[in-house]
Amino acid sequence: MSRYSRIVNGKEYAWGFDPINPEYFFQGFNEKDEVVFSVGSYFTEDPHPSFPNRKRYSNGQLLELIEHEEKTIGQLIVDKDHKEAIAGDLEF
Repeated sequence: MSRYSRIVNGKEYAWGFDPINPEYFFQGFNEKDEVVFSVGSYFTEDPHPSFPNRKRYSNGQLLELIEHEEKTIGQLIVDKDHKEAIAGDLEF
Protein backbone atom coordinates (compact mmCIF):
# COMPACT_ATOMS: atom_id res chain seq x y z
CA MET A 1 0.00 0.00 0.00
CA SER A 2 1.24 3.45 -0.82
CA ARG A 3 0.17 6.45 1.23
CA TYR A 4 1.35 9.99 0.73
CA SER A 5 0.32 13.10 2.60
CA ARG A 6 0.72 16.84 2.51
CA ILE A 7 -0.27 19.52 4.99
CA VAL A 8 -1.83 22.58 3.38
CA ASN A 9 -3.05 25.51 5.46
CA GLY A 10 -2.90 23.37 8.60
CA LYS A 11 -5.02 20.60 7.09
CA GLU A 12 -3.67 17.20 6.09
CA TYR A 13 -4.54 15.50 2.82
CA ALA A 14 -3.60 11.89 2.11
CA TRP A 15 -3.78 9.81 -1.07
CA GLY A 16 -2.46 6.54 -2.33
CA PHE A 17 -3.06 3.13 -3.81
CA ASP A 18 -3.99 -0.10 -2.08
CA PRO A 19 -2.98 -3.01 -4.35
CA ILE A 20 -4.82 -5.59 -2.24
CA ASN A 21 -8.28 -4.17 -3.03
CA PRO A 22 -7.06 -2.63 -5.60
CA GLU A 23 -8.19 0.95 -5.18
CA TYR A 24 -7.03 4.55 -5.12
CA PHE A 25 -8.02 6.72 -2.18
CA PHE A 26 -8.08 10.38 -1.18
CA GLN A 27 -8.62 11.69 2.35
CA GLY A 28 -8.91 15.06 4.02
CA PHE A 29 -8.50 15.95 7.67
CA ASN A 30 -9.21 19.14 9.60
CA GLU A 31 -6.89 21.09 11.90
CA LYS A 32 -7.78 18.75 14.79
CA ASP A 33 -6.74 15.73 12.67
CA GLU A 34 -10.36 14.57 12.41
CA VAL A 35 -11.47 12.92 9.17
CA VAL A 36 -13.45 15.29 6.93
CA PHE A 37 -13.68 12.84 4.04
CA SER A 38 -12.23 9.47 3.07
CA VAL A 39 -13.13 8.32 -0.43
CA GLY A 40 -11.94 5.55 -2.69
CA SER A 41 -12.46 3.76 -5.95
CA TYR A 42 -14.57 1.04 -4.32
CA PHE A 43 -15.03 2.03 -0.70
CA THR A 44 -16.00 5.40 0.73
CA GLU A 45 -15.99 5.54 4.49
CA ASP A 46 -16.71 9.26 4.86
CA PRO A 47 -18.20 10.97 1.78
CA HIS A 48 -16.84 14.30 0.60
CA PRO A 49 -19.09 17.16 1.81
CA SER A 50 -19.57 18.37 -1.78
CA PHE A 51 -20.64 14.88 -2.94
CA PRO A 52 -22.42 13.32 0.06
CA ASN A 53 -24.19 10.60 -1.93
CA ARG A 54 -21.21 9.35 -3.93
CA LYS A 55 -19.85 6.08 -2.55
CA ARG A 56 -17.63 4.93 -5.44
CA TYR A 57 -15.28 6.93 -7.62
CA SER A 58 -13.95 6.12 -11.05
CA ASN A 59 -10.36 7.18 -11.62
CA GLY A 60 -11.62 10.22 -13.53
CA GLN A 61 -14.04 11.18 -10.76
CA LEU A 62 -11.29 10.84 -8.16
CA LEU A 63 -9.05 13.13 -10.21
CA GLU A 64 -11.93 15.62 -10.51
CA LEU A 65 -12.36 15.55 -6.72
CA ILE A 66 -8.64 16.16 -6.20
CA GLU A 67 -8.76 19.09 -8.64
CA HIS A 68 -11.89 20.40 -6.86
CA GLU A 69 -10.03 20.40 -3.53
CA GLU A 70 -6.94 22.01 -5.09
CA LYS A 71 -9.03 24.80 -6.62
CA THR A 72 -10.91 25.30 -3.35
CA ILE A 73 -7.72 25.82 -1.32
CA GLY A 74 -5.73 27.42 -4.14
CA GLN A 75 -2.77 25.05 -3.92
CA LEU A 76 -1.65 21.77 -5.41
CA ILE A 77 -2.08 18.76 -3.15
CA VAL A 78 -1.33 15.61 -5.14
CA ASP A 79 1.89 15.25 -7.12
CA LYS A 80 1.57 15.36 -10.90
CA ASP A 81 3.12 11.91 -11.37
CA HIS A 82 0.57 10.40 -8.96
CA LYS A 83 -2.29 12.03 -10.86
CA GLU A 84 -0.88 10.59 -14.08
CA ALA A 85 -0.70 7.14 -12.47
CA ILE A 86 -4.35 7.37 -11.42
CA ALA A 87 -5.31 8.47 -14.93
CA GLY A 88 -3.37 5.53 -16.39
CA ASP A 89 -4.68 3.05 -13.79
CA LEU A 90 -1.12 2.35 -12.62
CA GLU A 91 0.24 1.60 -9.17
CA PHE A 92 2.41 4.17 -7.43
